[in-house]
Amino acid sequence: YYSSVLHFDYKNNKMRLYYEKETDLELWLDWLENNSHSELLHAQKLFHSKKIQWNMTKDQYQNNIEKIKYYLKEGDIYQVNFAQRFCVHGSIDDFISLLPSVTQEPHGAYLNFPDNHILSFSMERFIKISGDEILTQPIKGTVAKGCSKAQDDQNKKWLENSYKNAAEHVMIVDLERNDLSQVCQVGSINVPVLKRLYTFSTLHHLVSTVQGRLLKYVSFIDVLRAVFPGGSITGAPKLAAQQIIEELEPVCRGLYTGSIGFIDSTGFVDFNIAIRTLIHRNGFHYYSVGGGIVYDSTWEEEYEETLVKSQIILEYLGKGHRSL
Repeated sequence: YYSSVLHFDYKNNKMRLYYEKETDLELWLDWLENNSHSELLHAQKLFHSKKIQWNMTKDQYQNNIEKIKYYLKEGDIYQVNFAQRFCVHGSIDDFISLLPSVTQEPHGAYLNFPDNHILSFSMERFIKISGDEILTQPIKGTVAKGCSKAQDDQNKKWLENSYKNAAEHVMIVDLERNDLSQVCQVGSINVPVLKRLYTFSTLHHLVSTVQGRLLKYVSFIDVLRAVFPGGSITGAPKLAAQQIIEELEPVCRGLYTGSIGFIDSTGFVDFNIAIRTLIHRNGFHYYSVGGGIVYDSTWEEEYEETLVKSQIILEYLGKGHRSL
């Protein structure tokens, strides 16, 4: 619980202070007189060439996708989100230098714990609760931004007309509707935005909005039990997809595809899905990327998608992905 918050608005070059007590105000004013946040605004990217290690080879990735497609053929699942992770040596100073870039993403976050430092470049909202209204905004469907306007327009048109991506997306929207139905009033769930293309820093995504009105006396914990983890980063059916993730992914996900957010004193809730999330621990940076696998998926395209999603971080790391 934070009794005061200092908010840097980099986009509009403003600073706001939210506080409960006059003593909080005095402490912040003293701090501001003696400290400058300019290093956060103008931090240089300190990463140099470092060897990036993935937690599976291309062959291992291909074999795992084939196993997933076997489960799909058997009817055990309809879709599963499968991820791989890379790690690279790096210092905490390197890590902090990326902090200004987090502000470019709509659901970015920075958390500083004794044993972990976390930067989330997430663009996906998990849940937002205001009064009795709740919404989730799943992302499913990805294409890179083009190098030219013509190529960019072509990429966007391809994504908007992709049957495979549309099928993946609708599966997850249905899953989220079912999850919300456990805590929402009958007949209140609707999808005001379906499969709309949104553009972010390096990627185009398909995004939907699923919303409803909460039942009386439903708590935030009740909501979490019903909807966590998000369907876009597990699959459908959710439990079966999680079991396959546990079986095939070589390391536990940890924070990746969990959620980061806040609850304020009025009960307002806003949480992201912790994708595009870089974790610093014991002198290493860890970063995971995944994608939805359906029966029409090819391992080559899915592997390439994980690299596209890694692009912004790999560029910051200064070397790009290594060939396997």
